Amino acid sequence: MVDSGSVLKNSRLDFWPYVILIGFLFITLFGLMAKVTQEYGVAVVSVAVKMSLAIPVVFSLVYFQERLSILNGVGILLAFPALLLSVVNTSGSNGRVQIGFMPIVLFIGSGILDALLKYVQQVHLTEETSALFSALCFGSAFVFGAATLIGRRILKGDTLMDMRSFIGGIALGIPNYGSIYFLVRALQLPGMDGSRAFPINNMGIVILSALVSVLIFKEKITTAKRLSIFLAVTAIVLMSGV
Repeated sequence: MVDSGSVLKNSRLDFWPYVILIGFLFITLFGLMAKVTQEYGVAVVSVAVKMSLAIPVVFSLVYFQERLSILNGVGILLAFPALLLSVVNTSGSNGRVQIGFMPIVLFIGSGILDALLKYVQQVHLTEETSALFSALCFGSAFVFGAATLIGRRILKGDTLMDMRSFIGGIALGIPNYGSIYFLVRALQLPGMDGSRAFPINNMGIVILSALVSVLIFKEKITTAKRLSIFLAVTAIVLMSGV
């Protein structure tokens, strides 16, 4: 096992500014997602967050000059209609997805967050520091979140936190930590560059969400969602180079 103390002593931990920035983005985007959900609905959040994969993909291609095969390129192109079709029938009572200022900010912020993760992984991290970096990012987000709660308590008299919110936060935090940690580790795999890792990650979310909705919540899969799942699987196969 790797000792965290030795990692701290022997590694160049020059990623601290990114830990603070990513932690700030974590908690800010989390709050923005809740606000956009209230104002525009779940579908708009899904579109904004999932379609933001365009930003880290383009960043990886331009900044790191990653090369794409024709099949990889086709897979990335298929990712976008697959993501849009996954939410086409969940946009609310009027049947339309409304895009405003906040969803655009969410789109840009989510894309910048993923691009930052790619940059830090490529430039600053090693296998030994991946877990530490992920933990520090969530610790940073906790500090920003706690400061926000305390500030609202002082200024508005809001309740700091009840037990239900505390348990819910832990339940959400553990899988979120795992998702960031394993995404960073995936980016360290030979041949797994950002232009493939981020679309595959988002396509996996689409497929898993569809399976959970059918098997657990007994939701009906529409024609659009069936086509979305088909395109998602095809995109994953092409981007994975299978």
